[in-house]
Amino acid sequence: MAFLMKNIEKKIITFLFVSLAFIAVQANTPYQYLKTAYTDGEFVTVCRKEVNGNVLQSNAVILQMIEQLNNKPMKLFDWALKDLGLQGQKNDEMIIVLKKSMFDKSTGITHGLVDVIIPNFQTIRDVKVDAVVKTELLPNGQLIGSVVVVNSGFLLKKAHATITSSHMKNGNQLLQTETHIQFGWLLKFFITQNRYKSIVEWRIDKFTENMQKEAEKNTYSQTIY
Repeated sequence: MAFLMKNIEKKIITFLFVSLAFIAVQANTPYQYLKTAYTDGEFVTVCRKEVNGNVLQSNAVILQMIEQLNNKPMKLFDWALKDLGLQGQKNDEMIIVLKKSMFDKSTGITHGLVDVIIPNFQTIRDVKVDAVVKTELLPNGQLIGSVVVVNSGFLLKKAHATITSSHMKNGNQLLQTETHIQFGWLLKFFITQNRYKSIVEWRIDKFTENMQKEAEKNTYSQTIY
């Protein structure tokens, strides 16, 4: 009986030790979240990454991304759009090549020209994509970066995305991207619900990760507003 009780005590102690170790690991693991919902032909993907930094760092990379998207889009391929299977990178189900981009200050619209390459299926060249790309500072101090596609021919029926940063209880920042996409008839045929994860969702996750790493890498001490 005594031997049995000792074994039970050992198992309880082992269980408690493993549980505490698991909790400690969880506490030190940066929070992240990725989920896609599909309703009536629209994909909505929400991605969140914990940034080990302050609000200036997170907001600064949002401002930098929006400014470059409007005025110097090619620079984004060095960081925000790095390793997303763009600009002719191989071994991806879909490749998007940005050929040129111009921001029209009078209308607030960014005019882009892209090639969409679906290996062994279809290559669509010189697709005009017009979008409103901007930042907005809310009264509570939260900065929102947004991209709303207003024209993309038959590629997209609707597309808009936002990126925000908010405070976490542990003092870090939570970077969130939320993307809404309804594909046009051609891409709707190719990008099924099963293929969305391997074509689009991982790119949203990687983009958010790139933004997170850039925010953590830099220290922004200047006022950004």
